[in-house]
Amino acid sequence: MISWFSKNKPDYQNSYGSVKDPSGYLTIVYILALGVIALLASVSHTMITQMTSAQKETAEIVYIAGRQRVTAQQVALHISGFVNEKTPENWALVENSYFSFKLGHDYLVHGYLEEKTGSVEMSPQVYKIYFSDPVNLHRQAQNYIALVDEFLKLDEEQTPESKYKAFQTVSTNLATGELIQGLDIAAQQYQEEALAKINRLNRMQKGVFAFLLIALLLEATFIFRPLVSYVKKYSAQLLNMALKDTLTGLDNRRSFMQLAEAELSRARRHKTNVCVVLSDIDKFKAVNDTYGHAAGDDVLVHLAGILKKMIRKEDVFGRIGGEEFAFVLPQTNLEQGVKMMEKLRHEIETTPCPVKKDDGSEMRLTYTSSFGLVFMDNENEDIDALLKRADAALYEAKEAGRNKVVVAKAAKTEVLKAV
Repeated sequence: MISWFSKNKPDYQNSYGSVKDPSGYLTIVYILALGVIALLASVSHTMITQMTSAQKETAEIVYIAGRQRVTAQQVALHISGFVNEKTPENWALVENSYFSFKLGHDYLVHGYLEEKTGSVEMSPQVYKIYFSDPVNLHRQAQNYIALVDEFLKLDEEQTPESKYKAFQTVSTNLATGELIQGLDIAAQQYQEEALAKINRLNRMQKGVFAFLLIALLLEATFIFRPLVSYVKKYSAQLLNMALKDTLTGLDNRRSFMQLAEAELSRARRHKTNVCVVLSDIDKFKAVNDTYGHAAGDDVLVHLAGILKKMIRKEDVFGRIGGEEFAFVLPQTNLEQGVKMMEKLRHEIETTPCPVKKDDGSEMRLTYTSSFGLVFMDNENEDIDALLKRADAALYEAKEAGRNKVVVAKAAKTEVLKAV
């Protein structure tokens, strides 16, 4: 099962464009896990049902075996009562106890009791008690049943008193002698075997429960835990795809705008300096037209690599358009911002990009970038307003010959001019 997971799990390390949707895989694995749990629950339920039935049957056998001793004595007692009093009530008691003893014996030996039919399994020890000497309980019980049956056939008006007395003596002797001893031996054997069977069933039940817990633990470890991990990875990929530029790996416009606004809020709260920069690649359309769009992509990836190397970790930057890149430089005054962008501009100018042209040949392409930089001197400006002023400065850099860093006019100055 584990090898199946590793063979069929989605590949989350693919590029953003080939990320696989794991919903089908997760559905199959989830159904498989639920199927295993259902199977285990069904097996457990079946075993518990069988154990309950076995315990009920065992308890019934033990009860009947133990009752036989009392019933045999009741038969003798009621015969004595009838002989002494000869009332219909005593006769009915003899009949009831006789039939109870006979049915109990038939059930223990042959497996039927009233409407219940079946087979009472006898252990070798119980079988020996019932059918082998010296006890041979079946023979003793049959003799006792035959005696009482003969007694019940007597006619009160024609039978002499002496014959009743004789039956009374014989039944009393049987109900206090070897028959009772044999019934005691059988009942004790049934009780011992029932206790052993119940203990065995309890161990089986504990084993099934332990196996169920182990199976659930294995499923949690090898099924549900990987599922959670896969969903987490896939969610991270989706979030990454939503916030990252698929070509360069930089923050996209949405992510940049969110991070930039958070950085500006922090600067306003702590009264710190911050610069915002807008940049694009000079004559990028000419690169695409001359060398092909693949070469243009190479240039974008190359520039992204330079930015990752040159821009500070605390800065926010991303690709917000085709060849447009934006930066937020926290805790940076105007002079520091210009210095940083000049250093970046020089690095781009002096680091050619290796590209492949459409015909397959390789070359090293030199390109440049222009920058429009704005210093936030008005706390009421949001990122859109700052980027608008930075875009105006970038336009001036383009008009001035490109490959330049131009500082936007101060916001306060613009307000005064408008007034």
